[in-house]
Amino acid sequence: MKRLLLAGIAFCALVPAAALAADLPAAVPMKGPAYVAAYNWSGLYVGVNAGYGWASGSLKGALGGAQLGYNVQMGSVVLGLETDIQATGMKATMTIVDPPDTITDTQKLTWFGTTRARVGFAVDRLLPYFTGGVAYGQRKSDGTVTGGVTGNYTMSATKVGWTAGAGIEGALAGNWTWKVEYLYLTLPGYTATAPLTGGTIENEYNKLTTNIVRAGVNLRF
Repeated sequence: MKRLLLAGIAFCALVPAAALAADLPAAVPMKGPAYVAAYNWSGLYVGVNAGYGWASGSLKGALGGAQLGYNVQMGSVVLGLETDIQATGMKATMTIVDPPDTITDTQKLTWFGTTRARVGFAVDRLLPYFTGGVAYGQRKSDGTVTGGVTGNYTMSATKVGWTAGAGIEGALAGNWTWKVEYLYLTLPGYTATAPLTGGTIENEYNKLTTNIVRAGVNLRF
């Protein structure tokens, strides 16, 4: 009799529990955060930049220009080729006394360009990179001579050298990116002559070593 009573109590306890379980909502599987694809750096791009340069011989000044490039991404490695052209206001003036002559000479880097390889390591929307290649530009000087020889002169030469540096590029909205870059650039020296009243002047200019810091934006296609 006691066994029948206990069985009945257990049955009555199970029935409401089963009914309550039937009313519970079905379990919903947990989901992790949505997967976001890594940024793709491959393709053609064009952009503009502005910055500042300082060089041996106390040359310094603002600069600006445009760049064109192409990237190929393989995993996290990004290989690219970029060329740019820059106009600069970099210049320095010095006075040289060589009795009986006094020379006031203003040296300038009027423009330069580079064609460089880039090797970057993509971290999703950031691309730190190293870069290096060929540099070329026009060195120019204007001056005045007084003393035994007198007159004004202009001397210039377009020279080819090399450049190396590093930078970082980051993705903005749409197909736009920003970049900040440092370049070390060298151009060979040159010697030039100019006819003046009372004789000829010959100036010798040393190798130009230049530091460039610039920022810009690119539009990717």
